[in-house]
Amino acid sequence: MKRIWLMALLAAAGSACGELSNDDLVFLRGVPSKEELSIDVAPAAGNPNALMADVGEPSQFYADAFAASEDTNGKVAAILDFVDSIGKGYPPTTREKNRRVWGPFNDRDRRTIRFEVRREGTSFRYCLHVGREEDVTGEPTCDDIPGAFGMNAILYGTYSPRFAGAGASQSDGDVTFDFEAAFQRAFGEDRGKLVITHAYADDGATKNITISADRPQIGLQPAAHVAYTYARDVDGRVLFSLDLPGDFIDATPIPEQLQIDACWREGGIGRADVVISGGDLTGRSPATAVECWGTTHLRTYASFTIPDFPLYDLSEGDITACPTPTCE
Repeated sequence: MKRIWLMALLAAAGSACGELSNDDLVFLRGVPSKEELSIDVAPAAGNPNALMADVGEPSQFYADAFAASEDTNGKVAAILDFVDSIGKGYPPTTREKNRRVWGPFNDRDRRTIRFEVRREGTSFRYCLHVGREEDVTGEPTCDDIPGAFGMNAILYGTYSPRFAGAGASQSDGDVTFDFEAAFQRAFGEDRGKLVITHAYADDGATKNITISADRPQIGLQPAAHVAYTYARDVDGRVLFSLDLPGDFIDATPIPEQLQIDACWREGGIGRADVVISGGDLTGRSPATAVECWGTTHLRTYASFTIPDFPLYDLSEGDITACPTPTCE
């Protein structure tokens, strides 16, 4: 996301008290942190190839999990960093018992920005609206989702934290990142929508995240839907599922659908069980794959099976090197 310079906001801050009250900070803690929403997958090694069963090569399906987590984490961090810069950098323009509002303000590129946090019992509701200055006819609130008055909500959600010290030791909630609305308001270059539900406990040792991502058709690139889940327990076991389209069998450019169910223990061995369907396999049995890796994410076992085309079946390594499908 492009950096936003809030010239009007700077001017307003210069004439205000320039400080946040303790209660202001409570409202700012009503938005989940990057840590609570992050998918924690250690970097993958090398340049893997999923359809080659070479033991000792980097794991393809672990690399897919890492790539998905990096892409999502980067997009989430960009908007949360921006929200943090507004909330901590400048005093609210509206202070009420159960509500804080920053803005609306115009930046130097003639975009109008408004950020609101509401306290609802022990939970919070928040929203970030943007619009082109010439289109704005009024001031929306968090009741105006996806938007009104010429502005669109590009971030909104609910959050229920339980605090211990400076940060939330437990929390849950849901958040929508509407990159498509931001793109339409000239507030970024990413496309589509990302919806995250999250539950965070044990100071982050336990984490459950479910993600749904939709991308619109762009030129000749078709619309796409990606869904995945990440669950880490207090013992460091990770269960990861990823459902996404892609041209995994290259007989034709028609994409297949890939379903990965993977598990690993942090710093330990892992396994992915995979089903590939549709595309070049339309009307035929799905292809399946099993891939296992060691502590350095290199393959210890790999197999690829196409029931209708057994000539192309591949297998290498010893499956006894694999953990169970749930890494128990």
